[in-house]
Amino acid sequence: ENCGEAIARTRDGGYTLGACFDGDADRVKFILPNGTMLGDDVVAAIFALHLLQPDESYVTPVNASGLLRFGVESRGGRLVECRIGQPPTDTKVRECSAAMASESNAGKFGFAEFGCCYDGPYAVAKMLGIMATTGKTLAELVSELPLFFQAEVGIAVDDARKAQVTVAAIAVVRAQLGSEIERTDTTDGTKWFLSGQRWLLLRPSGTEPLVRAYSDARSQQEAEALTALSRAAFEQALS
Repeated sequence: ENCGEAIARTRDGGYTLGACFDGDADRVKFILPNGTMLGDDVVAAIFALHLLQPDESYVTPVNASGLLRFGVESRGGRLVECRIGQPPTDTKVRECSAAMASESNAGKFGFAEFGCCYDGPYAVAKMLGIMATTGKTLAELVSELPLFFQAEVGIAVDDARKAQVTVAAIAVVRAQLGSEIERTDTTDGTKWFLSGQRWLLLRPSGTEPLVRAYSDARSQQEAEALTALSRAAFEQALS
């Protein structure tokens, strides 16, 4: 309800940008003047492209979009992926003395000079600084980014069977993807980096009786095709 009101006010009031915070303001969502609420990885990619220095590390969980990898590597930085959730992110930030950190779909952005603590108003100030330095609007900064698309699917599975079902589904998907797999990462679940700047991640939920699949690709159709493949594999494993 509150985000909807913020979107309407930003769109109808002629504002430069809008921002929504949660109760303790560690999370923030950015809104364009036309009322579009930006995805977290879009915001993170802007921060990386304009603030990260060469050889610095950027920490994020394994479900971050390839868009963020593009932003970090374009600056000569190093993207360090960790398990999903704030405690693993915090641990990895300390391990590699990260310059920045963020969590996809959580609205959380951290910067080294602020201890990489998540603080929504501080993130807004950083974005305003980028806009002031570049002389560009938020919409212009977004328009400079390449397009990546994500999809996600969750299947209900009893906690006692989550691990077994995930392992069985991974075997099915791996066989079907075959030569499309360029690299495999098992930081959190099984993540395959695929040809055509795509990836697919299968993992049991750490908090709910679910198994999940996340995908990332250069088109929505490709992303959804990967999660459809995963859904079928999960259902096959369940049966």
